[in-house]
Amino acid sequence: MFMSRIWFIATLCGLLLSGQALATTLTITGNASMQVMPDMATIMFTVSKTAKTASTAKQQADQRVRALQNELGHQSWLHFSSGQLRVMPVYSLDTNKNRQLSGYQARRPVIVKIMNLAKLSDVLGSGLQEADSVTQIRYDSSKRAKLTERVRLAALKNAQLIAHQFAKALNKKVVSVDSIDYNNRMPNQPIQLLREAKFSSNSYQSESLRIDDSVLVHFTLD
Repeated sequence: MFMSRIWFIATLCGLLLSGQALATTLTITGNASMQVMPDMATIMFTVSKTAKTASTAKQQADQRVRALQNELGHQSWLHFSSGQLRVMPVYSLDTNKNRQLSGYQARRPVIVKIMNLAKLSDVLGSGLQEADSVTQIRYDSSKRAKLTERVRLAALKNAQLIAHQFAKALNKKVVSVDSIDYNNRMPNQPIQLLREAKFSSNSYQSESLRIDDSVLVHFTLD
């Protein structure tokens, strides 16, 4: 279930007169936007472990990743994946303030995609039992493809409407569409970047999504 509003914007890109046929070419950019409420989210957890050797740190970090997956469980509305492991040296200062290698830290991001937004709080709470932190929450809509199609059609209709308005002002008529250039725009996905130390499972706030699209339409007037 979602709420939506559509705004239309059209821009007159060009008005060209053909010297031979006296035909007028009108180029319009039609834009449309839709505001919708998200129904799914992607959470970025971070898991890390520090040990004396790089191999031990990697092994322990992978163990924590498996523990996190077990904590979240295998649900039909949840998709679990892990990102690339990074192993970095850890240095400390001795009594003479000389930097010495003290160990290695292995850090791996874990991506959890939730297809049921009502479960977000539960997943955050359970995930933080095993993960070190949550660094990002990205909201999305399961209806994105259909909504993008609606916005694209709205942009086309908007361009057509503006073309007829300009034609009327010029005492002409729109007789054909010469070509259409599609400017694809990805839906805007609100992202919450979270400070690790201050984050809690109750601190998130779902935000609305805005899906934008535009088309460049070339009309012939007569």
